[in-house]
Amino acid sequence: MNRIRRTLIGGGAAALCWPAAVLAQEPRRIAKVTFIVTATWNSALHKQRMLAWFAELGYVDGRNLAYTLAEVNYPLGEVGKGRAESQALAVLATRPDVVLVPGAARLALFRQTPPEIPIVFLDAHADDIVPEYVANPAKPGGYLTGSAGHGSDDMPGKGWELLAELRPGLKRIGDFYSQESGALENDLRVQRIGNRSVARKLGVEYREIRVSEKREFAVAARAIQAAGVDGLGVAGHWWTWGEELLAFLERSGIAAVYEDPATVRRGGLLSFRNKDDECFRQGVEIAVRVLKGEAPGSIPVRFVERFHLAVNLRTARAMKLAVPSSILSRADETVR
Repeated sequence: MNRIRRTLIGGGAAALCWPAAVLAQEPRRIAKVTFIVTATWNSALHKQRMLAWFAELGYVDGRNLAYTLAEVNYPLGEVGKGRAESQALAVLATRPDVVLVPGAARLALFRQTPPEIPIVFLDAHADDIVPEYVANPAKPGGYLTGSAGHGSDDMPGKGWELLAELRPGLKRIGDFYSQESGALENDLRVQRIGNRSVARKLGVEYREIRVSEKREFAVAARAIQAAGVDGLGVAGHWWTWGEELLAFLERSGIAAVYEDPATVRRGGLLSFRNKDDECFRQGVEIAVRVLKGEAPGSIPVRFVERFHLAVNLRTARAMKLAVPSSILSRADETVR
């Protein structure tokens, strides 16, 4: 879920990479690493990428690395919070050498007194981390560190501007997101205020479309139709009924911008977001430093400043949309 965020200045927060030769020295003991997922996480894809990065740095799953996935859901409501806390405690009870936690929404579940298990966050947002979990990114102290993204305060604005550029004459844009996203209500309220402001600047009408992934796609389709939008900003990663959503939007001629470039590879029109691959890879590099003996609190938080723009030209042609050169020249990835 995109969030309206303050821009943080963390010039001293970026860590220097260790020499590749040092990182690639293969350890002798088996390292236990646990990666936190949710029920809807694309586990197979992320595991493949993560294991490849670990292997490059000398840790090979099944040889000197025991890499496991553990489900810890977002703490929504009293029942959900209790379940999530139990899941997190179960992970810590297995005594892994490092726990990798995507985002910041579940970090509070892994607070420890005394701090014993190192926690490395990945693809978090800077203003969710500082100062809530890390007072000084250059010297985080304690049991956790990781990789986060800067410059996310205007992510909806930039993505929606691209959408308006791709779809001239855009009249109504829908802010499409899941009520099971895990975001706090106050955070959602702040984001909605910011997104309405973006819509006003673009001269388009704003529509909020909040749906449940637990219900069939037909319910979501009716909500989109009722909103009467010709553009859609889709929050989150791959939805449980993602294929149906993509087919519906293409048939309906509704141009959409997504957060995840993987969605564009599967047929989505456009995506714009922080380069989360860099955050995840940096997280792996940090985890390796911990496995090699460094205290997590002594490893500076690393920040990603860059964005990734992907466009699917096949989908654009199917929707009879001409992709302007101004977008093509900026695209990091095109699907033809």
